Amino acid sequence: MAQSYSVNGVPMALDTCEAIQQQLARGTYEPTESEWVRQVLRRGSVFVDVGANFGWFTTLALSRIGNRGRVFAFAPAPSPSQRCSGLLVTVATSP
Repeated sequence: MAQSYSVNGVPMALDTCEAIQQQLARGTYEPTESEWVRQVLRRGSVFVDVGANFGWFTTLALSRIGNRGRVFAFAPAPSPSQRCSGLLVTVATSP
């Protein structure tokens, strides 16, 4: 059953019975790549997340670039794509 979690400062509904979503909820997903993204992205950057899946790197990029930057997320599978679409709507309408 999905519960609400803050993923990189963005609210997401996650089912922590699934391994990847459990890592997202704990903030432990892809630690090496995540650190690289944190070091490289700055306010106003542009980030393209191809294969966005559940949106970890999408939310990480959003947390780094601020409202002057742009994040483009693409996920070919329907379920993750729907999750990312909802995520982006949530972020776009947040104050």
